[in-house]
Amino acid sequence: MKDAILIISKIFGYTTAGITVYDTHKRGRDRAITLPIENNTKVMSDLYLSNRRNCGKSSLGNQMQKAYIRKRLLTDIFENIDTVIGYISGGLAQLRDSIIPVSLSAMAIAGKNIVSKIGGIGLALYGLNYAASYILRLIKPNTHD
Repeated sequence: MKDAILIISKIFGYTTAGITVYDTHKRGRDRAITLPIENNTKVMSDLYLSNRRNCGKSSLGNQMQKAYIRKRLLTDIFENIDTVIGYISGGLAQLRDSIIPVSLSAMAIAGKNIVSKIGGIGLALYGLNYAASYILRLIKPNTHD
């Protein structure tokens, strides 16, 4: 019986770790798509407004600014950097939001005997709370948004 609880705790731990890794990747991928678009939009509007304000003051300055805008539009390096930053920031944000299940799953996976059982029981209670709050709507979820 005591080995069964340990095995179930390990199963809960591995399952939660897998779900967390999947969610982390998904949120990172989504942020990697949106961040370059947001940054390009911001940079292009800033450059356009700056160009309109400085238009006509200096011929050389106008040519340099137009060359920079063209370079910015045609170069993928900024978009690639933003994509990497977006993936990392999205993934870390998901891990931050999932710190309780990540900690409990680490306890369930890496812990010995009683620590593993505590992690498994904690995951079971966390799962029941999640199901009652978000799926069955029995408990009002604690959202700070």
